[in-house]
Amino acid sequence: MQPFEKIREYSRLVCSQIRWEGAREPISKEIENHIMDQRDAYIADGVDETEAIEHALCQMGDPVVIGTQLDRTHRPKAQWGMLLLTMTMVMMGVLIRIFLLSDPLSTSLSRKELISIIIGALCMLTAYFSDFTLIGKYPKFIFAGIVGLSIVVLNTSPMLNGRIYYAASLPLLFQIGFVGILYNAKNKGYLGLFQCGLAFGIMGYITMKIPSLSGLLIFTFTCMVTLFIAIHREWFKVKKQFAYMISFALVSWPFLLIGVINFRSIILRFQMALGNGYIGTNVKQLIMSSRWIGHGYLPPVESTEVFRIPNIDTDFMFTYLIYNYGWLVFIGIVGLIGFFIIKGFKCVVNQKSSLGLLVSLSIMLTYTTQVFWYILWNLGFQGGSPFTLPLLAKGNIALIVNLALIGIMLSVFRTGDIVKDNVQKFSPIEQFISFEEGKLVIDFKRK
Repeated sequence: MQPFEKIREYSRLVCSQIRWEGAREPISKEIENHIMDQRDAYIADGVDETEAIEHALCQMGDPVVIGTQLDRTHRPKAQWGMLLLTMTMVMMGVLIRIFLLSDPLSTSLSRKELISIIIGALCMLTAYFSDFTLIGKYPKFIFAGIVGLSIVVLNTSPMLNGRIYYAASLPLLFQIGFVGILYNAKNKGYLGLFQCGLAFGIMGYITMKIPSLSGLLIFTFTCMVTLFIAIHREWFKVKKQFAYMISFALVSWPFLLIGVINFRSIILRFQMALGNGYIGTNVKQLIMSSRWIGHGYLPPVESTEVFRIPNIDTDFMFTYLIYNYGWLVFIGIVGLIGFFIIKGFKCVVNQKSSLGLLVSLSIMLTYTTQVFWYILWNLGFQGGSPFTLPLLAKGNIALIVNLALIGIMLSVFRTGDIVKDNVQKFSPIEQFISFEEGKLVIDFKRK
């Protein structure tokens, strides 16, 4: 047997004890690197290669014992709690629409809605058990797939109220394609920045063709945050000041273009956001007349017969609930959503790989901005129509897309610990196996 084959065989014996297949490859590489480092140390002391490998293997110990201990400490981190919380919010949205909304169109669960929940749950579970690192391994294929799907939908979907109907939820997917391009732009300097700008430009143009101002704002905000984080971490190996300015220019051009073309419309939207519009003014009256518990009160002249809350199952669910059932109902629902957001961001900041951080952060930002915008809209600040209240408000395609994104994020939380960046060492094994004062130390107590 060749000298290096002995190292390979030792590594295979160790990894054969590890049941998590996803952890075997990075553990195998790290063990082989440790053995070769120790072999080189012996060779430097004058020992021939074959004997040096034997000594290094002896120091490592019994491969079955080591593999068994590694199996105990390297297992996927199940996210059943987050999955249950997600589906709880979905079912809460269904129950709210059935029992608390008085709109006859909202008091039953349609067949399409039921099918959307089932498809969304299956998409979430499929993504949860899938390998999220495919986003970093095949970014061009994923980007091309999302763009190709968008082109097909743009050319086949019917128009509804001046918007391409089935394309409305596409912008929620765009950050997945962008993050893959961003991850693979590492160490490419200004060329990498322009690659990210090109990816954003293509998807931004598609969003404008839908058109979806809320989708464009959410996508732009997510791209800008992830791009700035990459720059802050010296991702592109360029001067940060120039990188920030270039990045801002690359992702802000759609709004400059919209501002020039639709200046009067932008002023009108700004006035509506301040409460000067008909709907915004009446929504604020309802909110100000609401109580902590129970039905709100408006003077007879300003009763809800004058202004009936429209689209209560989609755009104005919170406004309706606050006025008809009180602020405590709103606080309870937002509290549950806030718990999900806080728990999600805690898991995001604990990610050890750059890819896991970027993917999970982009999804959490997309979810949070949807919620934040929806709340502002329902409180009377209406600069632009909300995208949706993810998981709770009615919206079949948006529900499926949001559940799929949450599944990808939970896949990151489940397996992110074993993901190895291209330019970084695999920290879990580094902490498990180390050399101190010329001795090999294996920490079996590490969790």
